[in-house]
Amino acid sequence: MSGFWEFRPSVIATFFEKGKRKYSTGVAKRWSREHKTPMIDVIFPSYFKAEAYVVGLLDERLNFINRRLL
Repeated sequence: MSGFWEFRPSVIATFFEKGKRKYSTGVAKRWSREHKTPMIDVIFPSYFKAEAYVVGLLDERLNFINRRLL
């Protein structure tokens, strides 16, 4: 895994809702800094608990594999 993470505007924009950029008349709407709405689904109320559980499972499986290889 690379130590460099790329954050392009096109990637960041995917995390926000996309509304209409023009009125039906064809006039562009003004952009408002106050109305930012992220589109991030929260599946678990705490991702830390889910991550700790998955890491625990992986650790158990890796230890099992290591014991079989030795």
